[in-house]
Amino acid sequence: MIGKTIAHYRIGAKIGEGGMGEVYRAEDTRLGRSVAIKLLPDALATDAERLARFEREAHLLAALAHPNIAAIYGLEEADGVRCLVLELVEGETLAERIAHGPLEVGEALGIARQIAEGVEAAHEKGIIHRDLKPGNIKITPDGSVKLLDFGLAKALAGEAAEEDISHSPTLTAMATQAGVILGTAAYMSPEQARGKPVDRRADIWAFGCVLYEMLTGRQAFGGETITDALAAVVRSEADWQALPSATPAGVKRLLRRSLEKDPRRRLRDIGEARIALENILAGAEKEETPPVAATAPTLPSGRLWGLLAAAGLAVALVAGALGWVLHPTAPGPPLRKFDLAVAGLTVSEASFPQLSPDGRSIVYGQGGRLWVRDLDQLEARAVPGSEGALHPFWSPDSASVGFVADSKIWRVALRGGERMSIAEGRGEFIGGSGLSWGPDDAIVFSRGSTGLFKVSARGGDAQSFLELNTDVEQDIHEPRHLPDDRGVLYVSHRTQRGPDTLMVLAGGERKTLLQLEGSVIWHPAYSPTGHILFWRGPSNAGLWALPFSLTKLVPTGEPFLVAAGGRYATAARDGTLCYVQGTGGQNQQLVWVNTSGKVEGVIGQPQYSMREPVVSPDGRQVAVMINESEVWDIWLLDLARGTRTRLTFTPTLEWDPAWHPSGTYVAYSDAASKAIVLQRSDGSGEKQELAKTAPDGGEPNITRDGKFLVYTIRDKDSKEDIWYVPLEGDRKPVLFLKTPAAENGAQVSPDGRYLAYVSDDSGRSEVFLKKFPSGEGKWQVSVNGGIWPRWSGRGEKLFYREGTKMMEVSLTTQPSLTLGTPRIVFSGEALGVLMYEPIRYDVSPDGRRLLLVQSAGQGGEASLVLVQNWQTEFQGKQ
Repeated sequence: MIGKTIAHYRIGAKIGEGGMGEVYRAEDTRLGRSVAIKLLPDALATDAERLARFEREAHLLAALAHPNIAAIYGLEEADGVRCLVLELVEGETLAERIAHGPLEVGEALGIARQIAEGVEAAHEKGIIHRDLKPGNIKITPDGSVKLLDFGLAKALAGEAAEEDISHSPTLTAMATQAGVILGTAAYMSPEQARGKPVDRRADIWAFGCVLYEMLTGRQAFGGETITDALAAVVRSEADWQALPSATPAGVKRLLRRSLEKDPRRRLRDIGEARIALENILAGAEKEETPPVAATAPTLPSGRLWGLLAAAGLAVALVAGALGWVLHPTAPGPPLRKFDLAVAGLTVSEASFPQLSPDGRSIVYGQGGRLWVRDLDQLEARAVPGSEGALHPFWSPDSASVGFVADSKIWRVALRGGERMSIAEGRGEFIGGSGLSWGPDDAIVFSRGSTGLFKVSARGGDAQSFLELNTDVEQDIHEPRHLPDDRGVLYVSHRTQRGPDTLMVLAGGERKTLLQLEGSVIWHPAYSPTGHILFWRGPSNAGLWALPFSLTKLVPTGEPFLVAAGGRYATAARDGTLCYVQGTGGQNQQLVWVNTSGKVEGVIGQPQYSMREPVVSPDGRQVAVMINESEVWDIWLLDLARGTRTRLTFTPTLEWDPAWHPSGTYVAYSDAASKAIVLQRSDGSGEKQELAKTAPDGGEPNITRDGKFLVYTIRDKDSKEDIWYVPLEGDRKPVLFLKTPAAENGAQVSPDGRYLAYVSDDSGRSEVFLKKFPSGEGKWQVSVNGGIWPRWSGRGEKLFYREGTKMMEVSLTTQPSLTLGTPRIVFSGEALGVLMYEPIRYDVSPDGRRLLLVQSAGQGGEASLVLVQNWQTEFQGKQ
């Protein structure tokens, strides 16, 4: 197979072989990545019925998405060869690691915890591994665990897998060949070995076998032959004396529960194993006190004085014990956890919950507005005037809530107040934006794409507070004030996508607190327990804590995991912690909506998050930004074939896609070069630079005749101006529009005569027209506010967004410009389409449909967790 091509995968070296097929390294020539190709056994590939069952199972398995499970990318066929396309996981298998001897207890428990997390995620989707063993567990170079071949045992064996042991991965037809033992019978549960139906408890048994082997260096149920191994599984007990003396008592209990032969007495849920391991690793699992001997041994007379001395010591100890009973030491504060039961919670980074500084209330976004839940009440109440609000934050006295809406910063007093405008936000607040109300009554904020700004909470003009270090920084995210005005905590996202850096600004000096190579850092928050809380991912994803000295502004220990799957942490002054457990983010779907406000069809599959879709000039493709594994890239969707292709791969952020009128190129903003670049839509060739946007900018638009590129440049104070550059000749940039106000969102009409744009010179963002390229004249299109203008294909209509409403204006340009009255096309809320920043929209070439992003339901269950005295669960980690 080496050197051959299956679909768009070029086969490389053979890297494995087993009962589930041969495995090769391969190159995905379309996406430019390495993958693993597993060739299916001939017995399966030639059996139509089994193959159909396998394909059904493979579709279910492809839905597994977890950092501890190697992904299935697809199923391909070429020249009669069937294969699975899998994630290529580098590193050694756990079997190879154990071959060198038993693992240290701490290392073994850390690996076991990750195994349990992966198995738990699969079990929650109803998928059982059925062949969990050290050979199917990879340890990556960074110490992460990846489970291989998840669920393939049943997929390959078909429906007989639960009835006939001869169809198990251990006993396949090839097992009769001399010297070949496929799979490992030693890890099969007793019920599996007997050929009975199995459920998730079979995986729990195998998990126990793997943990035992990591600790002892030998199998719990081994044998020279398959028959010997199966007999040991059914009849023998593991040698518990082989466990190292350092094995915690809780681990021993976990092993005995996992290796119960009667499945009715076995550990019921792998999640319980994960919790037990987390507690043991965190030091919360207390060791059992050894039992006292029933009778004392007889001592030689020569030790009489020693006995008397020991007796005196015993008297003292008894006296001390009585003193403790009579005057016990006050116990530490109790750990308490609460699920606040917010039905249908759909928080995102733009509206994640914030616990008030006094710890009495929580504000969060839901249903297009903000809500406050007082913790002494059962019901939440809406924050007045918060429709379309994002990025909520509290005043230091917990009496007011601030937020962003319509690119402005607002505040509202919760007891009978009306919302008050504080300042213009100076452009869109995109992902990574954040605001923090400090003790000096000033608000520090980030728009997610530049440095930090500061504005008085009483209102005024925002001033630059921290400029980007453009040599190393791509943007600054999520500022948070430290107590007593000691500094501002923030995340610095570096150029070339890493490493993300947790930093603090104090006394005008930047201090680096933490860098995690290969990881993404988001959502920092200070906890008065002496920690900085943050989310990291995609590996070991969850809520983490960094021990931290507020007086010295330095870390005092290593970061540790607080809650796997937790994110969006916030802490009150008394140390009470609130965070979101689970994803809870909305899956998003591209949809066509006609100008009567009716959804006409969907495009592609739902994604975790997407934004800025643009339709190609011929209407056959869509370029859109898609977030996968916390990384944004531009993807192309083929509307006829239903396929998608990733366009950008560089380790920098690319955004604002726009089509060249030829349909063969896509222009976009490139963070690495701080420029608008042009790249072939088939991914071939080098990208070419069209115009510099430094220090910041974007929003490219190429005129229908391909002669001009129009774009926005943002200065260090976030003021926006509109420029254009001729794409023929010397390509010298020309300043089109510069005023004290902010102008952006430029779109040239199809006939090239007018430019639509957004300006806030009236104190509110409105849509205007000017002649292009002369810049003459000025006509206001919108009436009650407007952003994001988009032309219909022939230029007879101009669409824009007013709040959550989609608007249109009919117009003519010959013999002179005539504007109609704005008309509501539809309400975004009514259709469930997402119309907040930076999720945009586009118009089909014929002008009859609009392409929008619609909520496709929950991406996973989420709960709002409140924890009192959370740090007591992690004593010894500080």
